[in-house]
Order: sequence, then structure tokens, then C-alpha cells
Amino acid sequence: MSSTGSKNWIIALGAAIAVVGGALIFHHFSSKETNEDSTGLNEALSEIAALGAPKRDPSGRLAFSYYKQVFFIIMKNSKKSFAAEKSDLLKRRRELLKDKKMDDYKHLVGEMLQKEERVSADLLQEAMEQIGLGEQEFMSTHQ
Repeated sequence: MSSTGSKNWIIALGAAIAVVGGALIFHHFSSKETNEDSTGLNEALSEIAALGAPKRDPSGRLAFSYYKQVFFIIMKNSKKSFAAEKSDLLKRRRELLKDKKMDDYKHLVGEMLQKEERVSADLLQEAMEQIGLGEQEFMSTHQ
């Protein structure tokens, strides 16, 4: 494997672990919100379904090229799902910074990151369930 390919693999693996880790932590400490906008989820699941059956490598693990396609679909749709709320949060964040309320600003930045990560993690979890890949298999796929 070339150093560029190896570097891409490591970056994708790190991103996947961060998303899954965030999902596990979030789901451990809170329940899933029921009032989420499901548009991003529906679009993501439709796009993933259009990819066809999950592709596996010779060892039976999910093929990296297939996983990468799913991952990019999830990221694209999670950004779309969170865009309106993020816009409102950014306005609040700018006001806090302008008013020099740094503690409130730091708290809001952390809240934004958690919400954005939660949207991505929820979409990723739903996608993994749709393609029939459990969390344990998902984790072993990219070790």
C-alpha cells in the first residue's frame, strides 16, 4: 500500500472511530430525540440503498470502497440535516463573542460540536443497521 493510500486509510479510520465513539458516548448518556427531522436520514438511506448490496472484501469484511461511499453519504446528509439549526447557533455564537461572554461562548461551541456529531452518529448508526452491519462487526471491519 502506498504512503498516500495508507494515510487516507488512517484518516478514514480515525474519522469512523470518532463518529462511532461519539455515538456510543451519546447513546450511553442520553436517549435518542424523537423530534429529529428525518429528511436527512431518508435521503441518506435512499442513497445508500442505491449503492446496492454491501460489498465485502475477500476476508468477508465490509469493503473499504463501499464503506467510504456510505461514510460520505452520511457526512453530506448530516450536514444538510443540521444546517438550519447550525445557522441559528452560529448567530448566537457570534453575539456571545461580540458581547465578550466567553464562558457562554465556549459552552455553546461545545454544544454545537456535540449536536453535529450526534446527527452524524445517528445517521451512521441507522445506515449500518440498514445494511445489516452490527456495531461489533463495524468496529472489527476497520481495525
